[in-house]
Amino acid sequence: MSDSDFNRTFVEYFSAWPDGFTAELDILTNNARVKQLNPFNKTKFNSVYGDLLRDCQIAATSNRKNKVLDAIINYFVGLVDSNPKAKHPNIADLLLCTFDAAVLLNTTTEQVYRLHQEGFLNCAYLQKKHEHLRADSHVFYLRQVIELQQAFAAEKPQTKKQFIAPW
Repeated sequence: MSDSDFNRTFVEYFSAWPDGFTAELDILTNNARVKQLNPFNKTKFNSVYGDLLRDCQIAATSNRKNKVLDAIINYFVGLVDSNPKAKHPNIADLLLCTFDAAVLLNTTTEQVYRLHQEGFLNCAYLQKKHEHLRADSHVFYLRQVIELQQAFAAEKPQTKKQFIAPW
């Protein structure tokens, strides 16, 4: 591909933002449905979407809006809305690790642990009595994280959020 072809393709892709990006996410979602080996409530988010949430942090700059993260959140809000909770797990029931949950909630991993302790986020499996959550264990459902994110979506500034439990 020549430089001029690359430049033209680049401009076309970002001129129609986020349509091309959404189409790529749709392809990943459809591939997950076709190639599904385990129920979605036992499938890791990363096995379907790769490092999407980790990579979108590259687009973030301090005190500026992250357009890529906005497009990702909008996509997953639509995905959760179009795949309501049912008797059988669906694509909205993928498992997120603590870091990915923190990215979608636009907060810190410590805050995600607190949300879990306060009962806002439930684990996908029962924990042992004094077991602590590991940052790399996939224990939160995409559906729950997106629903929690939407509950606090009225706070539009994209600064790190502090979720405060009602007293």
